[in-house]
Amino acid sequence: MVPTTVAGSLQNDRMCEELSINIPIFMENDFMEPIRRPECCIYRVPQRLRQVNEEAYTPKLISIGPFHHNGKQPRDEENDEKDMRDMEKLKLGYLKEFCNRTMKCPKEIARIIEENEQKIRSCYSENFDISREDFVKMVLKDSTFIIELFLRADKKEKYKNDYLLSNPLLNRHILEDLILLENQLPFFILEELHENFSKGHSENSLFILARNYFCSCINSIPKEAEKEKGKKKEVKYFTDLIRYFHCPTKHKDFGDSIRDLSTAKQLYETVVIFKLDEVGGLLDIQFDKWYPTEICPCFTCSWLLNCLPCLKCFECLELTQPLLKIPKFEIDDITEGLFRNIMAWEQCYYPLEPYLCN
Repeated sequence: MVPTTVAGSLQNDRMCEELSINIPIFMENDFMEPIRRPECCIYRVPQRLRQVNEEAYTPKLISIGPFHHNGKQPRDEENDEKDMRDMEKLKLGYLKEFCNRTMKCPKEIARIIEENEQKIRSCYSENFDISREDFVKMVLKDSTFIIELFLRADKKEKYKNDYLLSNPLLNRHILEDLILLENQLPFFILEELHENFSKGHSENSLFILARNYFCSCINSIPKEAEKEKGKKKEVKYFTDLIRYFHCPTKHKDFGDSIRDLSTAKQLYETVVIFKLDEVGGLLDIQFDKWYPTEICPCFTCSWLLNCLPCLKCFECLELTQPLLKIPKFEIDDITEGLFRNIMAWEQCYYPLEPYLCN
């Protein structure tokens, strides 16, 4: 009698032969799991997120980096493809202007990119079948376009006739594409090119130039933290930079989840005072209590203010009440795409600090 396990094995072998399936046998050293590079930080948006709203993650006007190089992402409209081709021509024009500005030839600029090619490639979550020459050309065009755009945007009065800056709608569409998670170059190569070639044309670092360009996305930056955040340069790329300015100014632990949430009406009825925080960041929500009430919760004027609401005009009485400071949250046509991309970035890179997701 043939043992059951052996019989099953013979049956599988015969099935494979009938189907002409050749299953190789790997030795121990023949198979290696994909290695996760520590520099990896630029990802494709997970499919489960993309299928909810694909348009929120796909560049519509200009492609940056290898993910959407040469319009490899399927597009629905021929006009979009034409716009992308026109933007490629514009990139070449900006490259020429950048070379004129810095008095450098493209080969000199490309040399910096060539020296960092492997480091740039390792920042992406995928390996790309792009030759070294084509990869360097792509980074050269994209990086010089971005730096030149930032330099011009920083001195708008001098470039008021610029093709992009003189067209607010077109410039807005460019900005929308530059914040997409899949449409990025590593920040370090942009910074290195700016430091080596164009630093003398602006008193600002690339970090400040980028912050100024994306100010409409980060207009809630706290004033008291502006100097501190202006010095920080440890960002991965533009999606990360915008997330950085939305995060709390002071690192906060999430703590335990709150199960029984009070409505705004319930808080108001307990004489919690709501106040708009004009200078706080988007996630800088603060709940302040008067110090004596922390020792003795009954030491409050809630009962008096409830009975005589007119007394709320006296600030001295308001100071005894719990204060909920809420930052201003402006919503426009770019908000959904911006937040979706930051949330996708958090899920890929900051799973333990999902501020925007939460």
